[in-house]
Amino acid sequence: MMLARGERWAALGMACLLAAGGARAQLSRENERPIERAGLANLAGGLVLDETVTVLGHEFFSAFADAWRELDGDQRYSVTISEVPTARFGSTMRVQAQGRLVYQSLLRPNRQAARETAMAVAGDVFESLVRLEAEQALFHDPDLGPEELR
Repeated sequence: MMLARGERWAALGMACLLAAGGARAQLSRENERPIERAGLANLAGGLVLDETVTVLGHEFFSAFADAWRELDGDQRYSVTISEVPTARFGSTMRVQAQGRLVYQSLLRPNRQAARETAMAVAGDVFESLVRLEAEQALFHDPDLGPEELR
């Protein structure tokens, strides 16, 4: 049976999704027990992404990432640090975690203050994520979906 070009790509894409979407993939060698690898869903946990463009932003990110690694030892949360620089006032720093904006502030051009602010922000963000996770685990309402509790 011949498939059209678009159908072949669709079949190939579906085969890739089915292969990657399994709960666990197994790799094994001869005379060894299988090695289990986590699925694609577990690859995104624990990432700290850098979307900064200035020296001030890189300073903020490096201090935040250092503090975050100490706080999130289990690597449960993914965080993105982004920056919108302005020529006159400094940079607007944004921290997004779990798909939502959790911190945004204007940061004046002072590298030492950026490091101190980043360490404090990392603690506040981690605390709010843990609190949110606990609230979602304890609060069950059949009329609200999990995305409505945020």
